[in-house]
Amino acid sequence: MKKKVNIVKKLRKISHNRIDDPAPNILFKYCKGANDFQYGLGKGLGIFVKNKEGTIKDKQMISSIFQSFLKKEKDAEIILPKKERYHRMDISSYNHYLEKHFSPDDFDIDEHFVENEIYHFSVSEDDMKNYVTEKLPVETTELKYHLISVSMIYQKPYVSMLIEEGCDWKDFMTEIFTTRDELSGKDKTNFINKLKSNPKIMMDTWSDSKGARKNLATKVTFAKFNWEKMIGINPYEEYTEYTKCFDLFSTRHSSHKYDAMWSERPQEHLKRWVWIPSYFNYYIRKRKSTSTKKRKSPAKSWTRKNYVYKGERKIPIQVVYTPKSLRKRIQKRIRQGGELRETGIRGYWRRLVNPLSLGKDKSGYRTEIGRTWIKPHTRMIWFKGERVLVKVPFKNLLSKFP
Repeated sequence: MKKKVNIVKKLRKISHNRIDDPAPNILFKYCKGANDFQYGLGKGLGIFVKNKEGTIKDKQMISSIFQSFLKKEKDAEIILPKKERYHRMDISSYNHYLEKHFSPDDFDIDEHFVENEIYHFSVSEDDMKNYVTEKLPVETTELKYHLISVSMIYQKPYVSMLIEEGCDWKDFMTEIFTTRDELSGKDKTNFINKLKSNPKIMMDTWSDSKGARKNLATKVTFAKFNWEKMIGINPYEEYTEYTKCFDLFSTRHSSHKYDAMWSERPQEHLKRWVWIPSYFNYYIRKRKSTSTKKRKSPAKSWTRKNYVYKGERKIPIQVVYTPKSLRKRIQKRIRQGGELRETGIRGYWRRLVNPLSLGKDKSGYRTEIGRTWIKPHTRMIWFKGERVLVKVPFKNLLSKFP
């Protein structure tokens, strides 16, 4: 009993000294769950499973996360996360980087990841809803999930991910209880009465404590895939081959009661999150080529390192600062609708500025005059959202509203 009490005290102390970001928070919740399963600690840790009726899905998730993200300390009998790195990012700025400065063919995972170290990426709250990760069409509205955080670890050749997403809580409730055929009219009536009498109970059931404060219904996804198999696969054009790269894929919604109702399907953009470290490294290296008027030295990098003090710890957090004018322009464009996709580009001839200069032929030799051959490659291209405009004569419009 004394041993269990000591573990609980250690976990609580460690929890107080961790930064308050979504990515490390969600991982540490599962870390508590792993300690509970290993040592039978019981209630009071804020873990997902708090009783003997723990679902199979919880055990699967905790077991998968333990093998990838956690380790058992040799000196102290306790399970803790592996070495962690912390980042905060704007998801809209990241997609701008993918479109303008990134090529999937040039990405080398060994340059951007250190093996067996956890990379946490938390999305800024004011930018969270500017990017939709998944849309679920329903009768009354359209559920839109937004990325909250991503945690990754690279263990060659595998990449493991822990992703948290959230959608509007009210829209989520509408979809669950008003459009599901398996729920009877009595069940729907009871839900509405509970929601009116005590909305907090329903909020706690369908959202974690952090999501509840933001009126979000959250879900957590664990994915493990072979990166060496996935490198040359375009998930939008070769989805069947893309799914074969996954060893594990599991999604857990905020409430465990209705897990069986959800179809699990690896999303195409999961591959995109592996490229996030290159976004930070690109802006670390980038400098303005022209000097400022006041000083001749180049401007600072967009990537900065902030420090958060928690107890006795000084925790570094990497942040990419996007200029305000650029950030507004990016967000405005995203809100107009559209999607960024990995797209295969066929080889083509490109004219050179100087018609007398030599360019490369299809074999790579400089034999062509005035033109050069561009090899087939992949790029991230922005596809604009479809807009349907229906013209209705004015007299017909008036007849609809007598």
